[in-house]
Amino acid sequence: MAVAIPGSHKWPWSTPPSQFHAPKDYRAPVRKAAANLGIMNVKPHLLDLPAGSIAIHSGATWHGSGVNQSNTEERLSIGLHYIPHDLEFNDTGDGYIYRRYQVDGQKRLFDCFFPVV
Repeated sequence: MAVAIPGSHKWPWSTPPSQFHAPKDYRAPVRKAAANLGIMNVKPHLLDLPAGSIAIHSGATWHGSGVNQSNTEERLSIGLHYIPHDLEFNDTGDGYIYRRYQVDGQKRLFDCFFPVV
């Protein structure tokens, strides 16, 4: 079951969790981020999506899902990310997911990784 935190796209940016894939408690980082904002009772919206569903959301929305509990079915996904064409890498060094596409420390994005559509 997937979850999203309504309104979280309006929260100030926070440091991404150190373990993104398959942490023991995947909701812990959002509780911490909410607590830092004085929000003590985070209410996730549960998304019970059947196979073939699509979810569209802002990348700034806290979202996620627990470990696949099925012994017979794989959980497959396709992620499409749209970003401004003039976006550049910053100097903070965070963002391990996209940082792998940074070439030789250059700030610009390369079309081979981020095609302009």
